Amino acid sequence: MNSYLKKYGLAFSLIITISVSSLGIETPNDTSSIRILLNQSSKYQQTNPDSALYYANKALVIARKTKDVKFISNALESLGECYIQLENFEKATDAFLGALGFEERLNNQIRIADLSDDMGHIYCLMERFNSSLEYFLKALKIYELNNDSLGTAKVLSHIGGLYNSREFCEKRTNDQLKQDHETAVNYFLQSLNLFKRIHSSDGEIDCYVNLGSIYKKLEKTAIALDYLKLALEYYQKESNANGKATVYYNLAVLYSYNKQYDKAIDCFNKCIDLTNTNNLKQGLQFIYVEMAFTFDQAGQFKKALDCYVKYMTLRDSIYNAEKSKQIFELETKYQSEKKEIKIASLEKDRKLIVLLLVLGGVLLISLLILFAARQKVMKHQKKIAEQQIIQLQQEKQLIATHALLEGETTERARLSKDLHDGLGGLLSVTKHKIANMKGSLIIPEDQVEVFNSAIEMLDSSITELRRVAHNLMPESLMRYGLNSAISDFCNSIDMVNYHFYGVEKRLDEKLEVAAFRVVNELVNNSLKHANASKIDVQLVQDQERICLTVYDDGHGFDLKSIDRSKPGGLNNIESRVSSFNGRLDIFSTQDKGTEISVEFKIQ
Repeated sequence: MNSYLKKYGLAFSLIITISVSSLGIETPNDTSSIRILLNQSSKYQQTNPDSALYYANKALVIARKTKDVKFISNALESLGECYIQLENFEKATDAFLGALGFEERLNNQIRIADLSDDMGHIYCLMERFNSSLEYFLKALKIYELNNDSLGTAKVLSHIGGLYNSREFCEKRTNDQLKQDHETAVNYFLQSLNLFKRIHSSDGEIDCYVNLGSIYKKLEKTAIALDYLKLALEYYQKESNANGKATVYYNLAVLYSYNKQYDKAIDCFNKCIDLTNTNNLKQGLQFIYVEMAFTFDQAGQFKKALDCYVKYMTLRDSIYNAEKSKQIFELETKYQSEKKEIKIASLEKDRKLIVLLLVLGGVLLISLLILFAARQKVMKHQKKIAEQQIIQLQQEKQLIATHALLEGETTERARLSKDLHDGLGGLLSVTKHKIANMKGSLIIPEDQVEVFNSAIEMLDSSITELRRVAHNLMPESLMRYGLNSAISDFCNSIDMVNYHFYGVEKRLDEKLEVAAFRVVNELVNNSLKHANASKIDVQLVQDQERICLTVYDDGHGFDLKSIDRSKPGGLNNIESRVSSFNGRLDIFSTQDKGTEISVEFKIQ
């Protein structure tokens, strides 16, 4: 019976604590309950962040009930660490700053240093170099003043890691990158010496891993490999899955740099297996992006694309235009490779036909009749082969154009949603709160006008934000279709008249976006360059086609004077039209205006 209670006592205690606290009943041993919950949270942080978050929240509820500042601070710190594992950096920052505020009121220097170090780590993950360095240096100063060797070694290692990743925070030249990496090496060596002095094996091995990573960037691959092998040997003895995964990742990057792609891919696979087996999800996306680069360098474009898609799927909180461009480049590269194989095969056939024609010429005298018939067949085959080559080349170009346009449309939609729903909502709430403050604050008479002006400026900012979001991706285009979107756009400009003829029906979403962008660019070109007093826009839609016409009474232009080598302008419009097999007609006369018509067939 005693052994049974001893084995399951902790679980019973935890269940009773959670049940009682959830009912709002005061318990005589809240301190023990908080410690148990925080221990459970720490236990599950690496393997099950959601469970860790649950226990940390329970601990915070009880700590706030006891009003014990020390335990509230500890619970907030545990909560922040959980949010880091879940990659919710905004909530992690709120938790750490809350804990830091309590410790600064208590003037607890070591705890202030610990939480400053946490804040430095957060800002490093969010790629904000200056803010991260400021917090790390604050922590370092406190540790050194208090002769805390472990804390000093730890934060020196973190500063080294920050300089090692500075290139992700801001644009750096090659000379600056080299200087950053040498600075990082200096910090890691200082950290390594301290860890050795205090006999901290974990810290020492962590420094080996980081030094291996940096010496690879400094192109000292032999030194890098020695450090990484030392670290791997240690982690294999300790059965440290997280440590082994980190070392395999760095070894893979090093082998990839040395063009040892098979070894690199093997290390990446071992790293992913350890990550999945031990539920070490944080940073998995970076393994896939480096693996995609390695496959790309090895010429295995399909596998590179697959890895990059996995990377983009995992990193759903940060999706920028550069990353989406890389996905489409990889996909285009893979599709182009398949097309080039077909083109090479057809080219080989064409050369064979030419060879047969030459042989036929030698036998012309004796086989004149047979040759005439043969020549006709061969010419026909040659023509078909050449047509197929041209068609495949056109398809290859269309794939690339569609990929770029789809990327642009996706990014415009995402930016529009983020601006309207995110920043627009935040500005509206801010305006509401400021307006509510007006009734409860006594504002000096000479400041009333300034206050009212500030609210008006905020209103203008909200209006401008919504205009920008609407231009990026009009909501009416997504909801009501092309006619409604063009009508809204034209009605927003005084000098533009819009006319619609035909039967209104929804089209393919991609075609609607392309058609709207064509009208948008044509009208903007007239406004900027034509010096027109009137612009007419017309949409004609029937069952089989749509026709868009934009006319202005401006000064016109000479079609021969257009510089086709420069991006943008009519080149942009022609690219959009050709990607949907449309037709573009331009009629322009000097001082009499310009008329541009675009026609798309409806599939």
